[in-house]
Amino acid sequence: MRLRRTAFTFLVSLLLLQLPVGASEGGKPLRVSDLPASARAGIIRALARNAPAELTGSDAGDSELFAWSVAISGSTVAVGAPIATVNDASHVGSVYVFVKPASGWENMTQVAKLTATDGVSYMELGYSVAIYNNTIVAGCNSNVAQYPAYVFVKPPSGWADMTQTAELSPTDGSNSDVFGNSVAVSGNTIVVGSNMGAYVYMRPAGGWTNATQTAKLTNVAMEDFGPSVAINGNTIVVGAPGANQGLGSAYVFGEPAGGWTNTSVYEAELTASDAAANSQFGISVAISGDTVVVGSPQALGTGESPPGAVYVYVEPAGGWISNTETAELTVANEPTEELGYSVGISGRAIVAGAPDGKGAKGLAYVFTEPAGGWVTTSEYTSRLSAGSGTNEVLGFSMAISGATVVAGAPGAAVGSDGEEGAAFVFVLGP
Repeated sequence: MRLRRTAFTFLVSLLLLQLPVGASEGGKPLRVSDLPASARAGIIRALARNAPAELTGSDAGDSELFAWSVAISGSTVAVGAPIATVNDASHVGSVYVFVKPASGWENMTQVAKLTATDGVSYMELGYSVAIYNNTIVAGCNSNVAQYPAYVFVKPPSGWADMTQTAELSPTDGSNSDVFGNSVAVSGNTIVVGSNMGAYVYMRPAGGWTNATQTAKLTNVAMEDFGPSVAINGNTIVVGAPGANQGLGSAYVFGEPAGGWTNTSVYEAELTASDAAANSQFGISVAISGDTVVVGSPQALGTGESPPGAVYVYVEPAGGWISNTETAELTVANEPTEELGYSVGISGRAIVAGAPDGKGAKGLAYVFTEPAGGWVTTSEYTSRLSAGSGTNEVLGFSMAISGATVVAGAPGAAVGSDGEEGAAFVFVLGP
C-alpha cells in the first residue's frame, strides 16, 4: 500500500460551530454559530487545517478503479475495487479493509483484502459496498450474469485476508436486473438493490451462512427501482431515478410488526418540489435517524454536467408521509458539479460528492444542520478536495461516520498507475 499525505488542506468543523468564543450582552457565551457566515468561515480556516489521508490498495494496479465504492463504520473503512485482478483473472474485483490505528488515519495500514471463493472474470466484486460494525457486504456488477451479494464477517482475531462468510441470492430475477448494484446493512438486516426491486435479508440465529431472502420491496410501476438503497434500523429507503416518467422518486418502507414481507406498499414517496425530467433524483440515497437524503446530480441545469442538488427530508411527528423536501442543498456559482452523485449522512452532517467539480478533478461538500433544523441553502460548511491530478472524480463515492468522511476518487493516479484510484479520509474538526 502506498500512503501519502498531500499538501492540500480542507476547511471544516462541526465541533467548532459550538465552540464558545466570548460573552454576549445577556451573559450567555457567544458561540461561533452565532457569528456571521464570514466570521465563522474565518475562524474555521484558522483553527481547522487538516490534510486528508490517502488510502490505496497494497496490490492495486492500473485502471482497477479502487474506491469506486466506499463505506465506513466507526474506525473501519471498506473500499471496493471492482476491476481488480484476482488470481490472474481480470475484472474479478475485491474489497480492501482499513482500520484506523491509535495514531490516526495518516499512519494507518491496509489490514485485509476480501475476495470471493467463486470469483470469475467480469463479476466485478466491490461495485457496491456497505459496512455495519463487524459486517461488510459487497455487491457485483451483474450486467452480464447474475452474481450474489457477498457477506464478510470480521473474525474474532480481527480483519484479515479472507473469502466470504455467506452469499445472498434472489429467488427471482434475471441477468438484466443488475442485482447488487447497491447494498446496505444495519444491525441484522441487509438490503440488496437491483433495477427491479430491493431484496431484504435477515440474519438467522446461526449467522449469515444460512441466510435466505426474506422479502422483496417493489413499486407498482417498477420504474428503475433499486439503483440505490439505504437502511437505518427498521426503515429502508429505495431510490428510483426513473420513476414518474423520469422525474425520479425515493420510497420509504417501514418494517411491519410481523417482520419484512414482499410488498409494493410504501410509507412515503419522496419527490422534489422542482423536479425535472432526467435529473437522476434518487441515484443516491442515505438515511440517519429521522432524516433521509436524496441526491439528484442532473438537477438545476442543462448540458452534460449540471450543478446538481441534494434534497433533505425529515420525518414528520406523525410518521413518514409522501411529501416534497424539507430542504434543498446546492452550491452557488459552480455550474458543472453534479452535486449529489453520492451522498451520506451522520448525525447533523451531510456529505455530497460532486465528481465533475473542478473539471472532473472532483469535489465533496459538507453541510451542517442549523440549530433550528434543515433549511434550503447554498452555503456549505466545507468544500473538500484532494490529490493533484486531473479526472480523479473525487466524490464519485462518499461515506461518513461520526466526524470521519471518506471520499472515493476512482480516477486518481497512484505513482505511474493511471486510474488506480484512491480513497481520501477527512476528519471533521481541528
